[in-house]
Amino acid sequence: MGPLVGGVAGVMAGVSTLTGPILIAYLLALKLHKDEFIRSISIIYLLGSVPMYGTMMWYGRFGWTEVALSCLALIPMFVGLRMGRLLRHRLSETVFRRLLLGLLTALSVLLITK
Repeated sequence: MGPLVGGVAGVMAGVSTLTGPILIAYLLALKLHKDEFIRSISIIYLLGSVPMYGTMMWYGRFGWTEVALSCLALIPMFVGLRMGRLLRHRLSETVFRRLLLGLLTALSVLLITK
């Protein structure tokens, strides 16, 4: 299923840059440990964002100012990651999975209603 999920996520990224729900659902289906899940999704997003940012710069969709602002936005993201790590270590695998499924459900409802 990996190549199929990768292809669908790639098409979704090309059309809308929205790959999260597909990738999260796939990684949940693999039943990775919560720490493996976080490491995997982080690497996927990093490796997906670098070519996306490069392509957007290439086509003039944004410039160095937007890149600098994006880098500044990493500061609160790192704070959130630290807080998430502390919370994640307090959650059981079951609660972690249920929270992720709840997030996917909320995203689905949001996408359908918009």
